[in-house]
Amino acid sequence: MNAFGYFLLFLIIAFPIAWAISEFKWNRKVRLALGIGAIAMSFGLATLVGMLQEFHYNAWFGENTKKLVDETVQQLEVGNTTNVLSALKQLQEAYQPTYENRAKYNLLVSNAVSSMNQPAHSSR
Repeated sequence: MNAFGYFLLFLIIAFPIAWAISEFKWNRKVRLALGIGAIAMSFGLATLVGMLQEFHYNAWFGENTKKLVDETVQQLEVGNTTNVLSALKQLQEAYQPTYENRAKYNLLVSNAVSSMNQPAHSSR
């Protein structure tokens, strides 16, 4: 983490603490300023976490989809069309998109890729 990250982390921790202390020590303007700052920091932190999580999901799905596409192209180039079609049909049947979780997409893709590779390993 760089210096700006440490500074933000300090502010995220310091604002609520300072706000709590100000309730017993300082005047109304200071309490309001620290309270607004603490609430704004919490909203900012929640927004940042949500954005970073979305980036993570995009990268996660992108990485797994790239593995699937790369293996599909590689197997089609060597003429393994029957097993590729079979693996993709199994993936199609098993994949149930949902907003609640990632639907075991990485596991389904790994199974499809290994299914595509199965005949190549057994014929060697």
